[in-house]
Amino acid sequence: MTKYNINELLERKKELETQLNEKAKELDCEELKYRKEITVDHTRNDKNISEYIPREKQTIDEYTKPIFDLIDELAKVKTAIQKYNAQKVLGELQKREATRIKHNYLSIIKNKLPKDKEHSRKVTRADKEGVALETTEVSVEPMFERKEVEKRMNQFAAQERKVNTEIQRQNLNAEIEL
Repeated sequence: MTKYNINELLERKKELETQLNEKAKELDCEELKYRKEITVDHTRNDKNISEYIPREKQTIDEYTKPIFDLIDELAKVKTAIQKYNAQKVLGELQKREATRIKHNYLSIIKNKLPKDKEHSRKVTRADKEGVALETTEVSVEPMFERKEVEKRMNQFAAQERKVNTEIQRQNLNAEIEL
């Protein structure tokens, strides 16, 4: 058995898919016809007969074997990739997805976070002459600083890069038997 890393398997998967697509495009009606030519020379006493067959007749199994072999190999490659991902990298892939979602959520917060502080004062109760008996001061400001949100976003971006690096390291060091 030959051992591969994940990148080699991904490349092999791509090659097999390309080959299958090309074979499907090349298939035409003429290729599916069996042709046999028999020539009889009527000018000779022995009636010389010659036979020409451009391509031998095949059963459906013989004809489809090369393609089906490619399809079976592709299935093995895909299974090996999925099995490897499930055993070795699935946790990292989920971590990366969670990190991306957190980063996106912080981006939404950043876009909706108020930029300015607002202060206002209004008289809520006054006497007959208009002298304020009660006032309310209202102060509206962002729940947290924009810099803090950006700092967290940068942390998640760095965490995603770290997880990507770990996934790539594991993929390069993988020894997958096929």
